[in-house]
Amino acid sequence: MELSEEYLLIVDKNNKPIGKATRQTVHQKGLFHRCAHVWAYNCRGEILLQKRSDEKDTFPGLWDLSAAGHVSYGDSYLKTAYKELAEELGITRPANLISSSRYSP
Repeated sequence: MELSEEYLLIVDKNNKPIGKATRQTVHQKGLFHRCAHVWAYNCRGEILLQKRSDEKDTFPGLWDLSAAGHVSYGDSYLKTAYKELAEELGITRPANLISSSRYSP
């Protein structure tokens, strides 16, 4: 699937759903949308960071949290967190949802 075909849930400033749009539209217009952010800690309490690809359309080449991803339309934060942990880090252990928020680029 091309990135422009991925649909994201658009939310208001209170994180309430108000519609959907393609990922490309969301980024071009700076619309609020949901993202799952995952912080992975080791047994010493150190946080795993990863460097973003230079090919990313937002914040290319910068350091980022352990794993993250847009919450696709119809998905939940937790489902997205599990998916991103597996895809980006190969981690399949259970994750706990600590909090949720909206995001705008």
